[in-house]
Amino acid sequence: MSPWRLVFGEILFRKLNFLLSVFAVAAAAAVLAGAVTSMRRFDAATQAILARKEAETKARVKALRDEIRARVARLNDEMRRIMKKMGFNILILPEGQDLTDYYSKGYAAKLMPESYVEKLSKARIMTIRHLMPILERRVSWPEQGGRTVFLVGTRGEVPQAWRKNKKTPIVNRIPEGKIVLGYQLWKGLRLKPGDKVTFMGRTYTIDKCMEERGSKDDITLWLPLGEAQSLLGLRGEINAILALECSCAWAQVGKVRAEVAKVLPGTRVKEFRSKALARAEARNKAAAEGARMVEQARREMRAALAQEKAARARMKQSMDDFASILVPLVLLASTLWTALLAFDNVRRRRGEIGILRAIGCSSGRIASLFLARAVLVGIAGALAGYAAGVGGALQFSLGPACGPGFLQGFLFLGILLGAPLLSALAGLAPAALAARTDPALVLREE
Repeated sequence: MSPWRLVFGEILFRKLNFLLSVFAVAAAAAVLAGAVTSMRRFDAATQAILARKEAETKARVKALRDEIRARVARLNDEMRRIMKKMGFNILILPEGQDLTDYYSKGYAAKLMPESYVEKLSKARIMTIRHLMPILERRVSWPEQGGRTVFLVGTRGEVPQAWRKNKKTPIVNRIPEGKIVLGYQLWKGLRLKPGDKVTFMGRTYTIDKCMEERGSKDDITLWLPLGEAQSLLGLRGEINAILALECSCAWAQVGKVRAEVAKVLPGTRVKEFRSKALARAEARNKAAAEGARMVEQARREMRAALAQEKAARARMKQSMDDFASILVPLVLLASTLWTALLAFDNVRRRRGEIGILRAIGCSSGRIASLFLARAVLVGIAGALAGYAAGVGGALQFSLGPACGPGFLQGFLFLGILLGAPLLSALAGLAPAALAARTDPALVLREE
């Protein structure tokens, strides 16, 4: 009779023993497959969570950075408008003008052609804008008893020809036939807009009365540039060009001087330092505050991400510790259970073993029958245990489903080879016991 027929016949005859053996192997295989699959799902879930949080962190930092940039841009625009109201902060003086003389007199004694402002307007100078030529002198007001005043002639701002977007002027042009009076002048003379006033033999209509500034502007009167040049006999001459420093060169007068010198060699550039510093400090403070907020948000989000990583790592370590205890215990219990069932099977089949030995079966053949049964138990237990373990892990553990992949296929192959080997090792001693059975002794007892 074929050995396999004997094995399958014995399995069908003693179903309970076989099923219990298969269950023992399946339990070990299920625990191992479930533990490994759960670990893989946990790792996959951890990677997905961390990737999502990292993406969320990057998105939040980017959104915050964009928001802060927009805020800083709005703040800079507002600051530009505020600083624009503060007036010009760059003064271009004629060649050879001594600054000591300028400070003592309150105006530039030297002159330069009015055409200089046209040259500046056509040159692609990036560091300044809002050009305004002026002619300024300290004169007496004959009609007011020789009162000393400052006369300023201006033609209004000259736009830079190469700029597409024309800027709103800081100072509006004074209409022809009009005059603007400083605070002390109109207040002392009790004048108001629309009144007539005579200055150096010519009559003008008051266009505007300036508010108090606490500077020489309070004793200054402003006329159109051509009118002032005519009164002073200085046709086509100016003694200064006012400008507004661009934000790219705030508090960096060296850059302005270098660019102006290329167009108007020899001229001197003076910066009203307090205004420039105010602009630069406001801009730098806005930029620094934005950078600080972004960096703080980035640090907080990185800390939250690090805490999440640490928490997941602790959970993984706990699962590893539990699995490192559970899996060996189950494997040991399964091996002992399988061995006990194999010994019980040998004890119950003593009569069959004696008959087989009596009709000429060798001890090696007897042992092979029991080992073959053990291998079948291992294969059946491996298939059932793998399916149960993976199915249970997919059902009850958290995380994305694990596809077959290399690692999952390697796990299946390992269980499929390891379970029969474990079952065969557990049945090795019972098989050896069966092979050494004395047929004469067994038949006499039976």
